Amino acid sequence: MHLIEVRDEAHVEILRQLRNECREFMTHHNKYISPRQQTAWWKKVRNDPDHRLYLLSMVGEHVGFGYLRKFGNPPNVHWWSTYGLAKKWRGVGFGVELVDRLLRTVGNEEVWADVLRSNKPSIRILRAFGFEDARGQTTNDRLIVLRRKCGDSRHHTH
Repeated sequence: MHLIEVRDEAHVEILRQLRNECREFMTHHNKYISPRQQTAWWKKVRNDPDHRLYLLSMVGEHVGFGYLRKFGNPPNVHWWSTYGLAKKWRGVGFGVELVDRLLRTVGNEEVWADVLRSNKPSIRILRAFGFEDARGQTTNDRLIVLRRKCGDSRHHTH
């Protein structure tokens, strides 16, 4: 299992396909993304160190994706996370693997995530890594906002 940083157009297309497959779980933009839209977005973020994109791959197959985006101004800087798995790989432990590897890329820095309340598997995974409710951070009743505080380096043990 490998976490590959997205750096080229081929990976960007794989990312787009995986994200579209997971769009029912996206919390803000859950519409289909065309190749043209993805390319335009990629041109904006590809050289920005505050945007980190990854593919989780195993034996040449891409299992899922992860996206970390830095928010805030010092001293209140944190990462916002989004991730998803291809349908055929859900429910077999790859979500835990993906979150673990994403968190390792930011070390002990604070990480936030908003998750659909109906997405119980993702909420369970994030809580296993020390994410806690960040009440009052959304007015959208469909979402729960979770935060792993700075310095919390808990990792799920397999």
